[in-house]
Amino acid sequence: MQYNYVKNVIIINKRSVESVVNGIHASILINMTSNSMSKEYIYSIEDLPFRPIDIWYVFLVVFGKKSSSWLFISSDIWRDGQTAKHLNQNIINSIKAVFDAVGLKYEFRISISNAGISQSDVGPERLSENCEIFIAKNENIISDLVKAVGMCDHKEIGELLGFPITAVEAFATKELIKKSDLEPEIRFSEVASFTQFMLSKENWKDEMAIVADWVDCLKSVSIITYYECRKQLRVLDDETREILINYYKNTELCK
Repeated sequence: MQYNYVKNVIIINKRSVESVVNGIHASILINMTSNSMSKEYIYSIEDLPFRPIDIWYVFLVVFGKKSSSWLFISSDIWRDGQTAKHLNQNIINSIKAVFDAVGLKYEFRISISNAGISQSDVGPERLSENCEIFIAKNENIISDLVKAVGMCDHKEIGELLGFPITAVEAFATKELIKKSDLEPEIRFSEVASFTQFMLSKENWKDEMAIVADWVDCLKSVSIITYYECRKQLRVLDDETREILINYYKNTELCK
């Protein structure tokens, strides 16, 4: 059974209406911009030194599907006492050049921290230089996002990053639903794999509809990033998915 999440969006409040209207506007923008944007610009985003998911989020900000994104890159690791391995400034400059070319505002924040689990009791600390990158089309959003991150205001961070407002509010109140509690057809679907935030109990269908729209956006502008995301997220192939669905259905029947 196939679930078309986009067609099953339920309008539940003013914010939902605004979200749908903005989605329509963004869809028009995608059709216009993906056709008019130079292939070189698309390629330059595809080739950014980020994880596939982060590249997907860059595309979503560029095409107006998300208001901002919070990205990370790290240097190679060194041990405390060794010569530091700083991030390559040429790489940082090339990232900024891509963002400038596609009309994004940005802020880069560089720091040094432990690379993984602290191991001071067994040897010199493993360190790396890390760069947090905040992007948006509006400098005020970046300023607000940096402030919210500094205050660990998770609700404000979620809203500024453009995640579904119902999911953000549910995260704050812990009114959430686990993916494992969803029907097997949904739990093992592609859109479930692409859903990288906690779903609300009341509005998970609407929230997954938004993610499905984000995936469609990615497919329309960068099929290579779409397949790289599938690989990173370990999206199941159709055969494996059907095997798992049937297994869990039969298990439920035996209870």
